[in-house]
Amino acid sequence: MIGADGKRAAAPMRVLVVDDDAMMREALSETLVDAGFDVLHSASNGEEGVALAEQLAPDAILLDLRMAGIDGLETCRRIRTVAPGAHVVILSAYDEPGLRRQATDSGATGYVVKGSPPDRIFEALRGGTQSRSA
Repeated sequence: MIGADGKRAAAPMRVLVVDDDAMMREALSETLVDAGFDVLHSASNGEEGVALAEQLAPDAILLDLRMAGIDGLETCRRIRTVAPGAHVVILSAYDEPGLRRQATDSGATGYVVKGSPPDRIFEALRGGTQSRSA
């Protein structure tokens, strides 16, 4: 892809969204696309997320912490085995140091609290950083 300045433009980051709330999946996907990310797919549960991570090999995965079935921590551990190069960012309603530590121990490269500004999510996906709430 060649940019307006004639230089090779970086390809957009390829992201998989995993959340059991359909409205949240849609809102996150739209927000990411509007910010220039390539949302490959979205998954409604951890099992589907693991399968899609293996199939699609995304650059980053935005993963809800609390889901029916396998939770985000177990999903993260499983994703690490099938897509070890992907940034995995946990999205949680809980701003608790213990959960952040558990996320890191599970292989997450970032942790963002729901309600944070979208830029925090973008930063975490791009750099795999530990982002904080607003």
